[in-house]
Amino acid sequence: MAIKISFGESTNSSRISSLMGGIICLALSVLGIYVALFADGFGGGILFLPEAINSFAGRILFGSGALLTGSLAIYAFMEFFRNEQSDSF
Repeated sequence: MAIKISFGESTNSSRISSLMGGIICLALSVLGIYVALFADGFGGGILFLPEAINSFAGRILFGSGALLTGSLAIYAFMEFFRNEQSDSF
């Protein structure tokens, strides 16, 4: 399965493609936010750093990924509603 988000005026993507891409990106974003804010701890990390720093770094990385996928979800939903007049399900 692949998700394609294309930029520019002339996109040949269907509305269902934009909707599914937005839903998938939103789900990944919610999962990343949950892990970044509510996870009890992270295993692994860089060996020579203390556990607190490794946990903080993991939260920062998951939060950054959540923001990225959240912005992709917003863009996909904007494409879905922009293509509403074309009715190309």
